[in-house]
Amino acid sequence: MNVLSKKFNSLRTGAILCGGESSRMGSPKTAIRLVSGLTMIEHVYLALSQVCQRVVFVGHAQGIAPALLNRGLHITDEIPGIGPLGALDALLSSGIDREYLVTPCDLFRATPTLYRLLTTEVEGSPVLLRRDGRIEPLIGRYQADLLPMVRGQLARRELSVRRLVEFCKSGFIDVPDYLAETLGNANSPQDLPRYPELTGGSA
Repeated sequence: MNVLSKKFNSLRTGAILCGGESSRMGSPKTAIRLVSGLTMIEHVYLALSQVCQRVVFVGHAQGIAPALLNRGLHITDEIPGIGPLGALDALLSSGIDREYLVTPCDLFRATPTLYRLLTTEVEGSPVLLRRDGRIEPLIGRYQADLLPMVRGQLARRELSVRRLVEFCKSGFIDVPDYLAETLGNANSPQDLPRYPELTGGSA
């Protein structure tokens, strides 16, 4: 990791990806309620909004309370149903900003400290979190000038974000041990009992 001593004070725009089908979960993960009383996406929003000046919701936003959606900007995928790469296409082409701190909607253990890691100045585009050698392609800093590469992949029907990361001059920030648990997420009802934060209910 080539980390310079300088850090950004903040990134202006955070983006929450909330257009997934949640097919394994069977219902929108955005609406799963935590023991705290917050839904997953409310938790992510509160953590991200402490690092970024504004928040964009990207995707169909099913299961999100209108009151929360109205606290940020909302853009929908131009090509729905093709996964996170379609969300990146919509975000990077929106003209809202030149750089975005991107996160999925289901990081129910995320903290502002986790997201602040991505304000570290690191060479590369995009800049992504990494833990024990495993890259987190949907938790990162994405620049708008990556749009041509995203569009090129879409034209070739190469829909993997990991493939995009492989072709780009990506930079990485290693997640320290004390933040490892903040990367936890749940993909199916069977995962819910593993986490004391989750009740398994929906909003």
